[in-house]
Amino acid sequence: MVQEDGDEARRIAHGLKGACSNFGAARMAELCAQREARTREGTIVDANGELELLVEEYRRLRIGLVAEIAPEG
Repeated sequence: MVQEDGDEARRIAHGLKGACSNFGAARMAELCAQREARTREGTIVDANGELELLVEEYRRLRIGLVAEIAPEG
């Protein structure tokens, strides 16, 4: 079960890393790459802390994107 969870976490991190890279979200892609590497190593230490960093970066990215597409006025 633990191995399957690690495989799933690695698959998700890898997919999100690719999507972020395609989108130009370099910092998010880097955070995902770090998580992917750690799951490959079997390291789950501070996964919650890494997730918090990813959520913070997503929020910054979202604010920037909303500002970019919002109509001026």
